[in-house]
Amino acid sequence: MIYASNPSLRLLAVRHYRVILEQNKSNTGALNNLGLLYGTLGLPLAKVTLLKRPAEKKMAMPSANLANIYVESGFYDDAEKLLRDLPDNILRSELILAAQQNLQRAEKENDNKRMP
Repeated sequence: MIYASNPSLRLLAVRHYRVILEQNKSNTGALNNLGLLYGTLGLPLAKVTLLKRPAEKKMAMPSANLANIYVESGFYDDAEKLLRDLPDNILRSELILAAQQNLQRAEKENDNKRMP
């Protein structure tokens, strides 16, 4: 993801990850990173589509990233379901714990906005 951190090299990063995915369509790291990269390029649907594939394999990083995207978009139920359905060994991951805290914080803020 080094290329992606430099705005002038983002398109090179896209090419890099697409080449990796041509060689191995299920490379979870490339799917995760390309999804995040598409988000920085203003392509939110492509971002979610790519992150769903490795998240379906119940992996911590893409699952946490997807849950955070759901939370940022206001889809709290989807984030909660995604996190709830993870195996116990993944639920203890720091990334998943942070995503759970992010969800709880967002739900609490949302509840506070509704109260007069």
